[in-house]
Amino acid sequence: MVTSGLVSASMMFAHTVSVFIFLRFLLGVREAGFFPGVILYLTFWLPQYIRACVTSYFLFDAPLAHGPKGV
Repeated sequence: MVTSGLVSASMMFAHTVSVFIFLRFLLGVREAGFFPGVILYLTFWLPQYIRACVTSYFLFDAPLAHGPKGV
């Protein structure tokens, strides 16, 4: 999470297209391991009969984060 914040904050200093693309690439590399890591940790912490509900809550967070249309 710290590296994601640092890369996101450093995007305000991107004044050329190539720097912007490089920073977006770094952010994508960092985010690529987040989803599989969360799913892996859920398998460690939760029994199988609860894991399906918790995984569905995790997957449903992204649409909720964007809020209603027009906002």
